Amino acid sequence: MKARFTNYSLHSLVGLVLILIISRLIPHPPNFTAATAAIVFAAVSLRSWTSLVALIGSYWAADLIINNFMYSSAKFLWVTPAFYWILIPIVVSFMIIRFSVKDSMAPLAIFKSTFGASCLFFIVSNFGVWANSVNYSKNFNGLTLCYFNAIPFFGNELAGTFFYTSLIYCIYWLTNSDKSLATKAS
Repeated sequence: MKARFTNYSLHSLVGLVLILIISRLIPHPPNFTAATAAIVFAAVSLRSWTSLVALIGSYWAADLIINNFMYSSAKFLWVTPAFYWILIPIVVSFMIIRFSVKDSMAPLAIFKSTFGASCLFFIVSNFGVWANSVNYSKNFNGLTLCYFNAIPFFGNELAGTFFYTSLIYCIYWLTNSDKSLATKAS
């Protein structure tokens, strides 16, 4: 059955975009954002390629603001090399979750998707840090040291992703239950 994009889905997507952008722009511990949580929700519940494109666009828009206005440099940056290392786990997580999770309301499936997407983000993004950094030697020891140094960021990634996933799904379930109650009443 082909997924349809409804007005309710559009409202959910707009909310996701706002949560993702705001969570990246407000002061927060490193990696404690809604980025991975938004991807999980979009893949599990919205199941639309449009939502993936919108979330990538909102991540990029937040990057533009962060890189050019919050941490301004001498020249305007449209895309940083790190963006590509973030884009890979976003797209791969979305695809894996979208095609593997069948029941969008199963809490265990949401938990596994959230944890798996965070792990994938950690592995790919830190490989990118190692590949683009002059601080780590380009051998197995340098790669190992890079991942070791990133462990505290992984804790923040997990905490942020689980926090925002819980928040997004609580809002979704609360607003969805009102809708289903109204339908039953009529």
